[in-house]
Amino acid sequence: MASPNHLNEAMRLLRQFNIIGIDVHAERFIPPTEWETLAKRGRGHQGRKQAVARGLLDGTGPWGGLGGSTIAQKSLVLSGFPGTTSTDMVEKFLVGLEVAKSKEESMVYKLPLPPNVNTLYSKFLVIMKTEKDAWTAWRELNQTVLPTNGRRQNIVQAQLIF
Repeated sequence: MASPNHLNEAMRLLRQFNIIGIDVHAERFIPPTEWETLAKRGRGHQGRKQAVARGLLDGTGPWGGLGGSTIAQKSLVLSGFPGTTSTDMVEKFLVGLEVAKSKEESMVYKLPLPPNVNTLYSKFLVIMKTEKDAWTAWRELNQTVLPTNGRRQNIVQAQLIF
């Protein structure tokens, strides 16, 4: 498809392509330079908070972007919360589970969504005390219905990080 013989025809067809009435448009993508892709952050809880604020930590990829398997094995990503949910509300939702703490602050981070994504939901990275606690939290929380007063049912999905 990338050969000069077929490229013009493929691009013409792509410009006319739509999915269920929504036009699909190709966007120019310039890959980031090597300097921009380096994980520039401090260590520990404060460094993870800074990385989340800058959008470097998204809970995907090898070890969830945490930089090592030791912490990643104790972590899980929770999604399906309403978009306006704060980390304090998630901490209340996790009462009874062993969430790791750093200087009396729970290690719960609200993960940024990818750019140009329109969604009503939010994602959170939670670091538990041990790997066993992460598995227990996953078993208890995966596919549970979030208690709400509204009409919409939010289903919480939990994913373990390896």
